Amino acid sequence: MKKGFLFGVFLSSLAGSLSSAAVLRVPGEYPSIQQAISDSNDGDTVVVSPGIYYETINFSGKNITVTSTDPNDRGIVGYTIINADGDGTVVTFENGESSKTVLTGFTITGGVGTLAGHSYDSSYSYKMFYGAGVYCRYGSPTISHCVITRNHGPYYRREDGATREYAYTYGGGIYCGGGGAVIVHNTIYNNSAYGGGGLYASGLATVSNNVIYNNSAAYGGGGYGGYFYLVNNTI
Repeated sequence: MKKGFLFGVFLSSLAGSLSSAAVLRVPGEYPSIQQAISDSNDGDTVVVSPGIYYETINFSGKNITVTSTDPNDRGIVGYTIINADGDGTVVTFENGESSKTVLTGFTITGGVGTLAGHSYDSSYSYKMFYGAGVYCRYGSPTISHCVITRNHGPYYRREDGATREYAYTYGGGIYCGGGGAVIVHNTIYNNSAYGGGGLYASGLATVSNNVIYNNSAAYGGGGYGGYFYLVNNTI
């Protein structure tokens, strides 16, 4: 009887843990995607209804799924828009997100990148940006069934006598540096950067079954980087 009782307690606890994952709905329960992410826990799902969401989002290391109502419906994806409106990177993964972290079914636009380095004095300014649309640093999320478009990372060289200003961006649509991100079944177009207009990838990232076109860059309009898996894409 004692063993049976303990086993029953174990099953009850397991069932409780399996049913604890929550579905958080935007905008029904939360006015913004970031608020839902901030209130979520590992294993939860954030479901976003069609609309234009003027914000930037950061997964903050959480192993969650953020999804539109139907990632397989191109109409739903086209009308579920995250627009940074020129305020940094649209979607950020920078806290060791794992393969259990998923972004799927959105149009991602209006990003200009994350400032990662800046040196300057009275006559010299140098800025380095990464990932106008998506910035992924040492993380391994899955990014799927998204349309990533009209993200433009700064790239300029201005020299006026003794005054010099430089800005460079890697990854107009997506930047993935390190980690094992999976970038699959996305459409990436009309983005720009200094290196990798469509995307910049390195580490163990897998880039497969994407359509990548009409992106521009000084180096690698479609894509740029090294030591990643490039499989069955249309570029």
